[in-house]
Parts: sequence; C-alpha cells; structure tokens
Amino acid sequence: MQPRDRPSPASPVLFVHIPKTAGTALFALAAKVYGRIPGKVDSCIFRLPLNWDASDEDIDLVGLLAEHKGQPIRFISGHCSHAIRNQTPFDPITISMLREPLARVVSAYSNMRRDPKNGYHQSAIAMSLHEVLQQRTIPELENGQVRRIAGLPPNVGPLNHKHLEIAKNNLDQDFAVVGLTERFDETVELLCVHLDWPRKGYMPWNVAPKSQTDLEITSETWALLKERNALDMSLYDYAVERFDRQIAILQPGFDRRVERNRSYNKRWYRHWHQWGVAPLRNIKRVIRRRSLLGR
Repeated sequence: MQPRDRPSPASPVLFVHIPKTAGTALFALAAKVYGRIPGKVDSCIFRLPLNWDASDEDIDLVGLLAEHKGQPIRFISGHCSHAIRNQTPFDPITISMLREPLARVVSAYSNMRRDPKNGYHQSAIAMSLHEVLQQRTIPELENGQVRRIAGLPPNVGPLNHKHLEIAKNNLDQDFAVVGLTERFDETVELLCVHLDWPRKGYMPWNVAPKSQTDLEITSETWALLKERNALDMSLYDYAVERFDRQIAILQPGFDRRVERNRSYNKRWYRHWHQWGVAPLRNIKRVIRRRSLLGR
C-alpha cells in the first residue's frame, strides 16, 4: 500500500491512541469536529472499549460496528494498536500521536498508580518504577509506542530492531499523520490539512495533578528507562523527521496558519474558562437569581 499524502476526507478516521500522548485532547477536538451538539460525543464517533492492558483481539470490532446505531462511523478511537486495522471492514485513514519516550513512561506510570480503573494499577502501586522496569512487569512502559505502532499484543516479550522496523514501515505506509505531543499546535494544523478539519478551539485534557507527577527518579532508574525504551527513542526520532518533512511541503504558509490558530485558540481558551467550565451550572444560577427577583 502506498503512503497516503492527501487521503479522502470521506474515509473513516482511525485514531490509534497511545496512552499519555495528549490523545484525550485530540479526541475532544475530534468530537467537536464531527459532533453536532457541543459537549456531547456524537454517534458517528466510536470509542473502542479497551483498557491499557487489553489486546486488540479482546474485542470483536466487526460485531460492535454492526451493532452500532446512529450515523455512519466517521471516527474510531481507543487504546489500541495498528493491528486493529485488520478488524475494520473498511480502509480507514489512520492517525496517531507520539511523545518523547522517557517523559511518556513517567507520566504513564503515574497514571497507572492513581487510576484504580487502569489495567496495570495493581502492579504499579505494588512496585517502584525501577522495579517495574527491572522485572519487565508492565509492557506499556517498555517500548510501548513501538508495540502499538507495530501492531503487537501487550504480552509480547522484549522487543528487538525487527519490531522497530515493522513500526517504521507501518508509520510510513498506513499513517496519514503521526503527531507529536510536544508540538500539539502544529499537529492540529497538520490534521486540518490532511483531514480537512475546520478550525476549532482545543485545550489540555486528562493532565495529571502536579502533586502526583513529581516522582523521585534516581540516575540508575533514568539509565534503565533509556535502556528499556531505546527502540521507542529511535521511533520517536524517526517520527520527528517525518513530521518535519510533512510540514516542509506545506511551507511557507504553514507556520503562519499555526500562529493564527494558536492566537485563536488562546482567545477561545480564555472564553471557555470564563463561560464554558460549567455552562449548565451558570444557566441554573441565572434562572435561580431571576426567580428570586420575581422575573
């Protein structure tokens, strides 16, 4: 299959959501793009019922889509891997997000510890990050991005360069856009170009409380982090180069559009905080106030 330079916007979008890469923020943006009612996830958006430790084979996607009622599916999202494409009854436009690997692992481990619903919660609270990495208890924390882009189940043992090459090939052949967490504004503009998305405001979602992100990590743990995620670091560098090439093709206007969208988003963000944090609550307050005044 040849890489998609400008895929048809009519094709359903498959978002391979790698945990802790700002995927929730991207999903919220997609919900606005494809939705009809503000604040509500439209029926044309399908969320895969997959926990962090689940395999794509754990669900019958064809059956779930067949049972789906409402508008035709336009956006599928979930903590899946590239392999979920094999279950789709259509050829989706596939996108994903990558993050600097060491920062992602620390963030993911913190999430596992604080979220009882996370499939790796019990392992994370029972062991330190160093112990988890040393004993290879949680696959998501060891080259987890290569695992998902390569389409590997979570229970596959230690990875090697063959798996990295599979991930790179999948990235080039099947992913229209692979964004970068650290360059989210540029990622959004790239998606707007490739998917014909309109301009919409966006904001951070599912960000860890600062008090829960300050892990004490020794130099020995950092060294082990790098060793266990060396393939992820190579994949991330490869994705950055691809990202830059895609942007270079769209210059000189791309950077100007990013700055315009960034300014627009700052204004939208301030307005959202002023009026949209709890709009229903604000409306109820107005109604209650007017009723007390006899209006």
